[in-house]
Amino acid sequence: MISFIINRKILILFFICLILSCQHPTDINIIRNVPIKIAIEKPLSTINCGSNESIENDTSTICDFQVWGNSEGINPDGKVKIYILVQFSDTTSFIIQYPSAQIFDDGTWTAEAIIGDSANPAFHGQEFNILAIADSNETLEHKTVVKSEEISDYPKSQTVGLVVSRKSFLEIISPVSIVKNEIKPDTSNELSFTVQGTSGGLARNSQYRIYVLVSTNSEPIEKWILSYPDGDDPVYSFNRDSCIWTAGARLCYEEEQPVLDRDSLKIIAIASHKPDLIKQIGNRPIADLDDELPRHHFIRSNVACLTVSRSSILEITSQSPLTACEPDTNLTSCFDIEGKTNGLILNSHFKIYACIWQSKWYPFLAYSFDRITKDWKAKIETKKEVFDEDNLKIVAVATLVELEESYFDLDDIPSYSITQEMTATLKRKLVKRIYIGDSPYGIAIIPNHGEAYVTQVGQTDITIIDIYDNEVIGKIEQVGTDLRGISVSLDGLKAYVCDYSEEYIKVINTFNPTDIKQIRAGRNCQNIALTYDQKFAFVIKDDNNKNVSLIDCINKVVMADTTVSAIPNNVAIVPFTYKTYVTINNGNIVVFNDAPNSLNYEMINVEYGSELNGIAIAPDGEKIYACLSSMSAGKVAVIDVANTSLDSFINVGGNPQGIAISPDGLTALVVNTVSKSNTYNNKISAIDLIRNVVIDTIKVENQGAFPQNIAIRSDGKYAYIINKESENITVIRMDLLGK
Repeated sequence: MISFIINRKILILFFICLILSCQHPTDINIIRNVPIKIAIEKPLSTINCGSNESIENDTSTICDFQVWGNSEGINPDGKVKIYILVQFSDTTSFIIQYPSAQIFDDGTWTAEAIIGDSANPAFHGQEFNILAIADSNETLEHKTVVKSEEISDYPKSQTVGLVVSRKSFLEIISPVSIVKNEIKPDTSNELSFTVQGTSGGLARNSQYRIYVLVSTNSEPIEKWILSYPDGDDPVYSFNRDSCIWTAGARLCYEEEQPVLDRDSLKIIAIASHKPDLIKQIGNRPIADLDDELPRHHFIRSNVACLTVSRSSILEITSQSPLTACEPDTNLTSCFDIEGKTNGLILNSHFKIYACIWQSKWYPFLAYSFDRITKDWKAKIETKKEVFDEDNLKIVAVATLVELEESYFDLDDIPSYSITQEMTATLKRKLVKRIYIGDSPYGIAIIPNHGEAYVTQVGQTDITIIDIYDNEVIGKIEQVGTDLRGISVSLDGLKAYVCDYSEEYIKVINTFNPTDIKQIRAGRNCQNIALTYDQKFAFVIKDDNNKNVSLIDCINKVVMADTTVSAIPNNVAIVPFTYKTYVTINNGNIVVFNDAPNSLNYEMINVEYGSELNGIAIAPDGEKIYACLSSMSAGKVAVIDVANTSLDSFINVGGNPQGIAISPDGLTALVVNTVSKSNTYNNKISAIDLIRNVVIDTIKVENQGAFPQNIAIRSDGKYAYIINKESENITVIRMDLLGK
């Protein structure tokens, strides 16, 4: 009984299996678990591509090739079919190849595959993948293209990658040359040139046409523009025997983007059989060649470079040193920049700027631009103090962009602008400013030494200046306690210095400055003048005693003192005499005619109630010039020495303090401090002593300088202005005064 039950169960299971086996082929599970192996008989054999002719000069539309492989467990008499799928490297879809593979008894199989058609020809360099897939349900029978996700569950082979190896190519012969020279000189937005190259594989396919694209090198994305987007290419030729082609190219920017000299361009040629390429691209810039011109649609050449050689130039013709504009009255200056340009005459949109670097760039629009002579001019105004021979960095810019008056960066100017840079010096009257320190007061040029000594109020040392390099080169230390006026002998061997706080005149050996003698002269010594023979000196004392002292320089003693009618200010001695003139505060000049025998004096009344300050005598001794500050205006009084009388006045303005006369006697310089309104004047007046008129006015400091004393170099080339409050010396170039 038990045996019958068991046999009965076995019998039932047998019938169930029989029914199932009739519904599903036994080889399905086997096939889906057996991998398909694929191999390529030849790597894209060129023998089977296109016609039977050699394809050395061919770009036929198709290439066919064989694929073979094996798969154990496939029944050649069953429903299983093997298909070849082709996928181009830049796509996600597969193209199904028909017919299906032929399967042999041993499980091996072979199939034909084709790539390319009239719409998408196969050519050199094309990349694609090959895949074999098994289909037992005839689901692929009527499909031509499938997505990768549609075949994810199908048994398939490994993927084999192939690159088409043919002789169809396109090459640009470098260098690219410009042939249309008729547009020089020019900065138009168009540039025409010729591109020449060779090609293999295009000669037998007359449908192909060669086009040239030019890169605009636009930032941040490189863009390409099709030459002759209207299809009208007058230079195009293609010798299909020699395989040499020539194509005209035309770069046509927008109107605001001309093609300039030294612009760098990139050029690429493409070969296309598409008749609608012109409509497809047109004049629209292409940013991505791979996206817009995929390699399986177009044959591409190498990229050639072209540096534009045109006559679009901008030139600064002004030569260094530059000359400051008239009048040269301020530390900040103006000057003209001139230049020529070639290539702007056909483009009226361009503007020319001259720019100066002073911690940042400042642009100045050219006020003159002659498009016939090609000359331009611009006026630059410096924003900071500029002295004679200072290096100036100047740039000329021709651009379509309007430059702001404030700071800009040259790197921000578009590449289609033209720039030229130069370094120049400015020829001007203000040479330099030499820093001295607290309260400089007196200055004296040391003959035959190339040096000047400078004293300072309340200081113990004397500063030494090299008057050829205009630099401080040292100090004479511990000369006194409060040094003021200074006078030097004609031979330059000795310098006499007033020590205001002590009772001494300090005498310095200029060849050995540590050798310092002294003469007791009393307190409050303010200024001093030596006689031509160095035997005597007159000392002015700034005190209520109104003293003037005569010193015997040989014996180093005070010979005599005298009192004048008001506080004395300054002193000068007529050359090669002992006749001495002293300015005082009540508008008079004291004249000592009999020194050193007597300190008796007479008075020249200049202007009652005014204050007389600095005084200088002409080199020929005929005229005396004294600075006079009055309630009306600042003046220089001219005194006739022979008649000991007032000759005339020269109006200078402000509050004249010090005066010096050039060695040739032709020019006087007057320093003006505080004006009538009690504001700082800080100007130097240059006087033509032949005509007694002011010929120039120069500002030595923007504010607070308080110029007080002055000295002129013995060769007459430079003058040195003591600026008491700003603690420096301004150096002035004499040869430019009045020019």
